[in-house]
Amino acid sequence: MITTEAVNSFGFRVLTAGVDLSQYQKNPILLWMHQRANSPDKNAVLPLGIMTDLKVINNQISGVPNFDEKDDFAMSIYNKVENGIINMASPGLLPIEMSDAPELMKPGQTQPTVTKSVLKEVSLCDIGSNPEALAIALYDVNGSKINLSAQTVKNLNLSTTPTSTTRSTLNAQALTNVTSLIVLALATGKINKEQEAIYNKLAIMQGEHTNVCNIILSLPINPELLDQKKVRYFGRYLNLSFDEIDRNPWRHIYAPQ
Repeated sequence: MITTEAVNSFGFRVLTAGVDLSQYQKNPILLWMHQRANSPDKNAVLPLGIMTDLKVINNQISGVPNFDEKDDFAMSIYNKVENGIINMASPGLLPIEMSDAPELMKPGQTQPTVTKSVLKEVSLCDIGSNPEALAIALYDVNGSKINLSAQTVKNLNLSTTPTSTTRSTLNAQALTNVTSLIVLALATGKINKEQEAIYNKLAIMQGEHTNVCNIILSLPINPELLDQKKVRYFGRYLNLSFDEIDRNPWRHIYAPQ
């Protein structure tokens, strides 16, 4: 089992019908504990293999793990699966929309429901949060994992406009500076419109605005997509660190139309 609609230990759940499998089906990678081979973790391992025979039945997504027989670590996990020690899988999802609509809430659910998402990877795990599948991992648009907690899930409500409560996690000027940097990233071809929306949501989360800035500052500019008018307004941010952006004194910055 990869994922179901059960409420997990973080208090949210994922609607199976809203999970887009099309991208994953082109590269059905199977990982261990959501570790990527390019992770800074020195213990990160190569993919275990691939997932085959993906099925969506009764609001459940399942598949069959196909292990790389030439990889000793992959085969050690295979043996634990065969012996019933490791039983289920875990989805790595890019959330697209979330909703706190009462009709979507189940008993025990304390956080919004992920109504639309994209399946990025599937992992085998030892201990997880979903009683029917295993731990759920959420990713941002650059493939970086979001550190899950009840608060980050609550703040990552992609279906609504940020409220004054969520905005309070970041002072108003810092938020203005971060969102201006996001505008600049779009104007210089660093990100697209879909990524802009997600970064704006992440920017209001406690602790995530720094990550947003660091990611955007590290991305290359696409000269073919330069919006010279917006660069004139926001270009001052292009070479600033997050600390410099956070201390920036400009208070009235408007995006040109």
